[in-house]
Amino acid sequence: MHRFFDSSPISPSGRFVAVFQLPFENRQPEPGEIGCVRLIDLQGGTNKIVAQTCGWEPQLGANINWGATDHELFFNDVDTGTWQPFAWKLDPISGKKERMEATVYHASSDGKWLISSNLSLLRKTQKWLWCGCAHKSNATQYMAGKG
Repeated sequence: MHRFFDSSPISPSGRFVAVFQLPFENRQPEPGEIGCVRLIDLQGGTNKIVAQTCGWEPQLGANINWGATDHELFFNDVDTGTWQPFAWKLDPISGKKERMEATVYHASSDGKWLISSNLSLLRKTQKWLWCGCAHKSNATQYMAGKG
């Protein structure tokens, strides 16, 4: 299980914990590999997968952030057809999802604002690409500094 250090995994009510489940720990990810967003119910004692995502990397996971209520959970994903990153707003209780126009690094505590760098450009400066944004045919080019 994974959580980045500067956002709380605990939901606004204190009932749930949201974490990212790495699919492996023994190698760097390849673009398009799937990880899971898990919800741990501290009252009910359950632990379940509430979403899957290709928009993750080992340091930040999928940038999971709570919004104003337990019904607002934001995280990154990527469209593997176009390799464009975006964020989801998920109600982890009902399963309802809304696709956001951009990505998330932090969500405001009222859930009205998301802030993020341009994750599509990170692949040009990061040795290990942000997993969700690198198209396989471009990965070597960007890693070699030619992009």
